[in-house]
Amino acid sequence: MNNLFDYQENKKNPIGIMNLDFSTDLTPYVPVMDKIILDRVENRLGLNPNKLLDFAYQVSGMESDHNPMARNPDSTAKGQYQLTDATFITAKNRLKRIMGELPERIVNAETVLDLSPDDQRSLFLAHLTEDKGSDERMQSYLTGDNSGWDLYLHNHYKGDPTPNTLRRRKKYFP
Repeated sequence: MNNLFDYQENKKNPIGIMNLDFSTDLTPYVPVMDKIILDRVENRLGLNPNKLLDFAYQVSGMESDHNPMARNPDSTAKGQYQLTDATFITAKNRLKRIMGELPERIVNAETVLDLSPDDQRSLFLAHLTEDKGSDERMQSYLTGDNSGWDLYLHNHYKGDPTPNTLRRRKKYFP
């Protein structure tokens, strides 16, 4: 098994990772880059960060219906997390700071669309967890104090939500 989606398929989990028991040790199912990012969050916050994988799944659904090849016709946003061209560069830099170096496939990627869903998730997690103000919101989400909407809105979306975004919120951040 290489990732959580393999775990999902092997466990016959049709709705995805959103209903995994995050108290379980997910180490065998988490790609190495995600594990390094999550370990960094755990060291910083002193909390089990595995629920951030659930959050990543929520954001991927919210942004693209989990489509790693999605494109926004009105902006440069692309991929399952709808990273803009500028955010893609920032996310690569943040991931490099966390990892020390990047795999060539990420270094050489011209856009997020050149990357696998796992690599896109790692970029998203690196960008999110190193964003200013994210620690307090991650802590609140990880302790179950909220659905993650504040973390999504302030550390990913970063703008005034459109009516369509507010409608989609009901599905992904109830």
